[in-house]
Amino acid sequence: MARDDNRIESVSRALDEAGLDAIICALPANVLLLSGYWPAAGAAVAIATREGRTVVIAPKDEMELAARALADEVRNYRPGSLEEVRSVIARWRW
Repeated sequence: MARDDNRIESVSRALDEAGLDAIICALPANVLLLSGYWPAAGAAVAIATREGRTVVIAPKDEMELAARALADEVRNYRPGSLEEVRSVIARWRW
């Protein structure tokens, strides 16, 4: 997917006007808005900074989809299993 400079500029400007350095979105529609990636399982986030950088954190099994995001960086985490129950945020520790 091609970089969307208008989207990046709009998000950066909105963050600047709100006095924020970054925003983290977890709702699938908002992840899509920031990154162009629709989380299939809904357990992903997109982070956008005032400087125009976007990072997606997605489940490891969605990396093929997430790799097509309009993001500067795509990271993954291993989702939970039946043997081990941990929150999504706890799994983001690299």
